[in-house]
Amino acid sequence: MRKLVCLGLFIFFVISAVAGITASAAEKAHASDKIFTISKGGDTSEFPQYSAEAIEGCIDLGFDAVSVEIGEEGISVDELKKILPITKDRIFVILDCTEESLEKAFAAAEEYKNVFFRARDMKAKDLTLWAKAKSNKIKIIPSYDGNVIFSAISVYNKAEKNSLEFCEFSSKNRYGVIFSKFFANRFENVKALSPVFDKNMSGQRNDSLHGWESVIALGYSAIETENAKEFSDYIFLLDESYLHLERVYTEAKKTDISIYSASSTSDFEKHLKNAEEILNSEKPSGQLEINECIENIKLASTEFELSDGTENKTFSVTPMKIFWTVFAIALFLSSQIYLHRKTEKH
Repeated sequence: MRKLVCLGLFIFFVISAVAGITASAAEKAHASDKIFTISKGGDTSEFPQYSAEAIEGCIDLGFDAVSVEIGEEGISVDELKKILPITKDRIFVILDCTEESLEKAFAAAEEYKNVFFRARDMKAKDLTLWAKAKSNKIKIIPSYDGNVIFSAISVYNKAEKNSLEFCEFSSKNRYGVIFSKFFANRFENVKALSPVFDKNMSGQRNDSLHGWESVIALGYSAIETENAKEFSDYIFLLDESYLHLERVYTEAKKTDISIYSASSTSDFEKHLKNAEEILNSEKPSGQLEINECIENIKLASTEFELSDGTENKTFSVTPMKIFWTVFAIALFLSSQIYLHRKTEKH
């Protein structure tokens, strides 16, 4: 009986471990887990923007959130009250308000826990103070539009300090500071949101494949688009690229490179490390970067050369090697000077 219990426990732990590993790998590999997808106004490929049908459409497409504009260019507060019940426990809603309409929108959406408030005409600190003044914990998305690095960093730091989930950055300048690697390196605890639906906010980038790839490569992990169907297809293909990289990486790791020369396997190891970083990073990578990594691993695996037994590691520079090299040179020069002087005397 005891043996049967032990066997049962062993099988249970093995299955749990395998399931855990599989789930972990899948979770890391999915672009849909790394990119927060926002549909502006819902799926407008077949339905009017901000309509109940459009919102149902983007839910069916798997979007994380839908943004809804309150006001003349969007919908009224009364219309908002009709569509909010559709979203409850199904999708997040980002309410785009003005400072003037913020209170009315809040009154209509106060009971919903899936709502974020955004007011682009308000400074980030003012929106934060407004949210703090409310009794309930309100989700907000502060925005920064401009090209001053210190201001952009300040907005991000305040969002991080207040434990906010998102912070939006926009500029009409394609090469503005918010699209620099220097700024993107700060993205850690707060997801940076890029409103790609508007070229004047996304540095003249189009709301299409190239635009999405561009901002993702820069470290943005929340993307807002008007092309819901096309973006959904892109995320699906990106998921496939991640899973393909996972398979290539897993197979490549099985390769025994000990029989090959270190110089011929250095690129292979470098590209494997790059693949591991892409798969394990919480930040997303674009299709171009992932596919390039896959091709690099495959190409590097064809360039192995058998070791002749004399080379088992690449040359590395260490402080001790430098010391002994300098010591040997100094000893050689001293002996040469000594011999030279002795020769001159004779």
